Order: sequence, then C-alpha cells, then structure tokens
Amino acid sequence: MSLTPDADNTATPDEGLSWELIYPKTTTAIFSLAVSNVILSSMGCAGNIFIMVIISKWSNISSGAAFMFSLALADFLSGFYDGFVDELLPLLGLSLDLVNSSLCAICTFMNRLTTIASFWITALFSVDKCFAVIFPYRYRVWGKPKVCVVATLTVYILNAALTVPDLFVLGVDNEYSGMCHAVKFDILSRYLYFELRTPIIILFGAGLPTATVVICALVTLIKIRLDQRKRSDQSGTSKQRNSPRARLDAEITRQMIVVCFLFGVIMVTSSAIIRVNHGSEPKTAGDEAKYTLLDRINSVLTSMINAANFYLYLIFGKKFRNDFKRLFQKQNGE
Repeated sequence: MSLTPDADNTATPDEGLSWELIYPKTTTAIFSLAVSNVILSSMGCAGNIFIMVIISKWSNISSGAAFMFSLALADFLSGFYDGFVDELLPLLGLSLDLVNSSLCAICTFMNRLTTIASFWITALFSVDKCFAVIFPYRYRVWGKPKVCVVATLTVYILNAALTVPDLFVLGVDNEYSGMCHAVKFDILSRYLYFELRTPIIILFGAGLPTATVVICALVTLIKIRLDQRKRSDQSGTSKQRNSPRARLDAEITRQMIVVCFLFGVIMVTSSAIIRVNHGSEPKTAGDEAKYTLLDRINSVLTSMINAANFYLYLIFGKKFRNDFKRLFQKQNGE
C-alpha cells in the first residue's frame, strides 16, 4: 500500500508534522473504521453474553457445547478489548496504551493474548465436532465438559508464553511517533523480535488455527455427507440418533461448520495484513499512517470473528433460536 500526502496539503513528512495532519483522508478512513469496530464489538459482546446465558441453562451438555461457551467467553474478552479499550477510549480522547510504556506493553499483551486464544478455541471447537462425527461412540464417552476446561486453560497458558515477549519489548516511542511500538531491545534483539518472532506469531497465532479449522470443517462435512448416504438404507440406530443429546450435537456440528468457514475466510485476509504490518518498524509518517490503517482494518476483521457466532447460531440452530426466544418470553411473563 502506498500513501501520498493529499494534494491540498503542502506539508511533507520531513517537516515534523504528525501523520494525521499529513494524511487527513487516511485519518478520516481510520476514524470510520474505529467507529465501525465499536459498533461491531458492541453487537459481539451482547451476542456472546447471550450465548453464555443460553448454554448455561442447558443440561447434560457435551464438550462441544462447553467449547461454544468457552469460545463465547474468549470472543467477549477479545471484542471488549478491541472495541472499547482499543477503539472507543481513544475516540473519547484516552489511549491507555499511550499513557506510559508499561501500559503500552500490558495492553498489547492482553490484546494479542485474548485474540489468539479466541482463534485457538475456535480450532479446538472444530476438532471436537470433527471427532464427534468420525468417532461418535467414543465421543459419548470422552466428549465431556472437563475436556474443554483443560484444553481452554492450556490454550491460555501457551498463548501467554507466545506473547510474553511483548511485555519486554513494547513501549511508547517518545523519540518519533509517540505511538506504542517495539522500542526496547536490551533483552530481545531486533532480529529475534521482527525476523523470528513475527513468523512464529503468524504461524502459531493465525496459520495453524486457521488450517486446523478449515481441515476439520471439511473432514466433518465430508463425513456427514457419507453418513447421510448410509442412513438412507439403514434405520437400526434411528432411536439413538433421534435422542435429544444427538439432535443437539448435530445442531452444534452444523453451527461449527458455518462458523469455521467464515473464520477461515476472514483469517486468510487477516494473516496477510499481520504479515505486512508486523514485519518491520514504522520509520516515517507514511509508514505510521499505513501501519495504523492496516491495524484498524485488521481490528474490524477480528471484531467480525468475535461478533458473528451468535448471529450464525441463531440462523443455523433451531434449539438455540428457541432458547433465545424463551429468554424474553420468561421476562415478559414475569
């Protein structure tokens, strides 16, 4: 992406002006993206709260339903930070990550931790339902909520280890831009942070969960198609397949497939942005404008991932939709 100062602005990046003054149209675009992100995040936070409330009322749930709850919590945390801490507060004139270098490092660490955790829990959700479809009898034994609890805790611990370098490298760049960037290299060198860590973040934080989600969704879809053909000539296990638990698992599987394919499409785009944006240091006003614009685009994409699940569940889940309606029917009845 190439940015040039607006024609009606005679200032150049060398005159010491901030990039907001040099690129006013880019600043306007970034503002619009920030407002969109706040709206998406608000919708996502509300939707994820509804998901957790609805699933908490289910009885005899499988690990798949538990992963839906865990994913809703991760999406809520990620959406809350991206939409309110990272976008709304700056729109109101307060940027926590620019208060000092410590908050810069902590805020960025929490942002990446919650975002990557959301990606990996989506991947685990897809693995869970893939296992359920391929090994249905074993899944009835092993598909328990405690599996989700252990897997979720493991995800957060590993992701914390992956993102902990941010705590030692990031700070407010007081010499040039005043922005939150990698500025301290006394513990971790520039080469290790930019040349080695960036590919690792892309691979483990985006590439692997995306590949896992897409592969599991495809395998699950193919297995479902094959099973449907076999069932057309068999009816011996119809009673078992028509049990409430079996119907709920089948509904969750459909929801997972839709969620995973949307996740895959968005993540391919997001990964490309991450590769461009975090592979080098912003050194000029144009670099800073480009970095901020791409970062806001990526935030909107992440917010779409965090916000979409609730609405997909409503569209593709009959039980979920009915349970959502009952929430308001009970309130009206009271």
